[in-house]
Amino acid sequence: ATVDVNNNSIAYNEFGICFPDVGCVNEFPSDKYPVPPTPIQVWVLVVLPIIIILWFIFAYRYFRTKQKKKALKQSITSIQQKMKIDVQLDDLNAEIDAAKVKKEMLIKERFQLQKKPETWTAS
Repeated sequence: ATVDVNNNSIAYNEFGICFPDVGCVNEFPSDKYPVPPTPIQVWVLVVLPIIIILWFIFAYRYFRTKQKKKALKQSITSIQQKMKIDVQLDDLNAEIDAAKVKKEMLIKERFQLQKKPETWTAS
């Protein structure tokens, strides 16, 4: 479209009139402005940070509890391993005691079977 200021005329072409916002159209754009977005309500500005803070608190507690459970499980495992070793040591000590008793019995039995040498006196 061309505008002739001297003759007060407007010449149209086949594309219509061109506007900066909408381009070349055959009809005029509306004079109404677009409706601005509604502002965020106050309760959203209050509730959203509270929800985010609570989420971080629960996430921290969850991971902390998970770490504590893992540490507790490791300590229980180490205690169980120590107890297993203690049981093995107790069994070994019982075997040693049984071997000592058996040794004493065998020494007594051998002594009873051994005859008294003739060179020994009764004193």
